[in-house]
Order: sequence, then C-alpha cells, then structure tokens
Amino acid sequence: MTKDEKALYFASPEWARRREAVRTRCNNICERCWHDKMYACHHLRYDTLKEEPLEHLQGVCNPCHEFLSGKTMIDPILEHLYIRIGIYGCHEEERPWREERLNEVLSWLSSHGHHEMCVKINNLNDDKGELTVSWEVPPTDAEKKIMVEAWGHQNEYDVKHRAYPDT
Repeated sequence: MTKDEKALYFASPEWARRREAVRTRCNNICERCWHDKMYACHHLRYDTLKEEPLEHLQGVCNPCHEFLSGKTMIDPILEHLYIRIGIYGCHEEERPWREERLNEVLSWLSSHGHHEMCVKINNLNDDKGELTVSWEVPPTDAEKKIMVEAWGHQNEYDVKHRAYPDT
C-alpha cells in the first residue's frame, strides 16, 4: 500500500468508524498507560490494514503513541508509574539503594508486560530486604505471584551485580 493510499484510508469514514469503536471500547482512556485520554488509534499489526479487526488496534494517548512510533525513547508508562507509586526505603543510610531497587522492580514488571498491574499499586516499601506492597485494589493470586517473581528477580540481580555495604 502506497503512502497516498494509506492517507486516503485514514481519511475515510471506514477508518473513522474503527477509530471511534476503539475509543468507545477504551472509554477514551489510553489502553497502554491508563493515564491520559486517547489521542490516536495505534496499529498493533499492519498486515490487516483496511480490514483490521478491533483487537489489532489500541487506543493510546499522545505520549504513548510517540513512544510506540519511535519518535521518543521516553516510555510514558514508566514515567507514570514513578510519579504515582510511593517508593520507600527504610533506614536512612540504606534508602538510596533500596529505593533504586524498588524502581528496578517496577521497571522489570513493566518490561515484562505487567504495567497494568502496577496501576493497582499505591506504595512499595523495602525494609531490610522485605518487600511490602500497598494495593489500591486487592491483587489476584496471579498478581501476587508476579510480584513475588519480580522481587525474586531483583534480589537475584542484587546478589550477582551489586556489592552492598556491611550492615
């Protein structure tokens, strides 16, 4: 499909109907970060262009669309997670590396496709290596298991890649 053919399709009533169906499905909220209003209808696949089923389309905000389109390297999901979730490392002398570790747990969750789970988290606390999670909505058993996996991954990472001061 040529660039002109794509432009004609994206200006067509058929495309407008698909885009509005996605907007209705997502209630005009970004389906990627669940933070901002839908700005664009992003194609997850292009092999069905002009006949794309709705599951091949994702309603996204402008920052997510810029990221998905490769126009920026800043992933708005991570930005929203870090702003929204309280990160606490107890014991003043250890706080910087404990908070860094908690940020790495969130990054691991997001990079492994669990960013929607992070939206349910209010606070993460690391007190002498024990993780405490405050949930906005009670987690499912699967979400609890994923959080344990993320925390376990981070602890394994720490053992292999970081030297801690004697405590």
